[in-house]
Amino acid sequence: MGTNRRHGSDVTYRAVAAAVLRPQPVSLTRSQVGESVTQATRDNHVIAWVPFRTEETVEIEARVVAWTDRAVCVDFVTKDGRTQRAWVWAGPSDAASWRSPTAGTTCACEPAPRTAG
Repeated sequence: MGTNRRHGSDVTYRAVAAAVLRPQPVSLTRSQVGESVTQATRDNHVIAWVPFRTEETVEIEARVVAWTDRAVCVDFVTKDGRTQRAWVWAGPSDAASWRSPTAGTTCACEPAPRTAG
């Protein structure tokens, strides 16, 4: 008689649980970010407060990818070595340190889609 065993799968319940339970950053929506997105042309680092789905907000050293008048897109590395990207609110006191008047206008950092409600 056959078994219910999967063939060719090396995914364990532990691996699935670890992937599901990894904290994910919560990015701002497109309407929160704004329309005029500028791509960063210099390697600028900032300290950003990034909210996660676990309802925690963590202060993280991050690299600026892009910005608008009110938000900044940042890349950062989590403790497990994964690079994450999120749009967060821009602090007015930090803005001058990473905004460049010579930056381009094409952006590789997409805001989160608008949510219903």
